[in-house]
Amino acid sequence: MISFCSESGYKIVSHLSNATSCSLLKQVASDTLLPLEVFKDDSKCYVAKYTSEVVPDIFIIKKPRARCKRYWERFLTLFRPGESFRQFSNLKKLQALGFKGPAPLLAAEKRRWGMVVDSLLISTYINGRLATSTDVDVVAPELINLLNLGFTRKDPHPQNFIIAPDGVYFIDFHIKKPFFFNKLRCCMEYCKFLETVPSGLRYIDCLTRSNTLYSLANFLQRYLSSYRRLRRRISKRLK
Repeated sequence: MISFCSESGYKIVSHLSNATSCSLLKQVASDTLLPLEVFKDDSKCYVAKYTSEVVPDIFIIKKPRARCKRYWERFLTLFRPGESFRQFSNLKKLQALGFKGPAPLLAAEKRRWGMVVDSLLISTYINGRLATSTDVDVVAPELINLLNLGFTRKDPHPQNFIIAPDGVYFIDFHIKKPFFFNKLRCCMEYCKFLETVPSGLRYIDCLTRSNTLYSLANFLQRYLSSYRRLRRRISKRLK
């Protein structure tokens, strides 16, 4: 059951009770919680593991710093939910499709002049290890199962999967079902996965048996990857 409430200037959507949600958000907003482990802390994003007396299990807090600072992304939130609310929905969607991922506990966002200026997502902690290219035999089938349903996950490199005792978990994803050229774009996503895990090519027949479709998808994905690398190099030189 989903609950809605407000605390410390934030609007909250949660699977916890309103009292628990408000207590937890108050602790986070006042910086009274100390992280057990920090996984990422830079200008783009903050991700860390925490514990609190109001929640029985260890949990993850993720703050999309860059998305809350970019003016054009702030402007877009006049017409749509912020990044953390959308990621909360993504986690629920993944579970509804039958795949493993962190369970969403709480998402909160603060708005100013109708635009999201700060947000955070709290989800369950998955006790496991980040996947590597050697885990292709368990990661590739899970990714292909998602793609065969017509959904992409974005950024499908191995470190966005966790290997746990009970299976493979998706992390750091944005579930989307492309409306145009669905099969081609799903195949392109797998080609992007192959850029970091070339050995996954042996599973391509599980996604498509069309050599033409695979060749086209591979060509387009290589072009996009080359363009993005060039754009990043130019951006670094201009700084």
